[in-house]
Amino acid sequence: MPLDRILREETPRVGLWLDTSEQTPDQTVAAILDGFPAARVETG
Repeated sequence: MPLDRILREETPRVGLWLDTSEQTPDQTVAAILDGFPAARVETG
């Protein structure tokens, strides 16, 4: 898909990026909590 390629290749890696397509909701929450330091985006 062209949009998927653009997002993966051209979007700056700011914050936490997760591919949750094969995760349960509980697995997604766990991944977010485990990656919380990377998820912080400081502004200003």
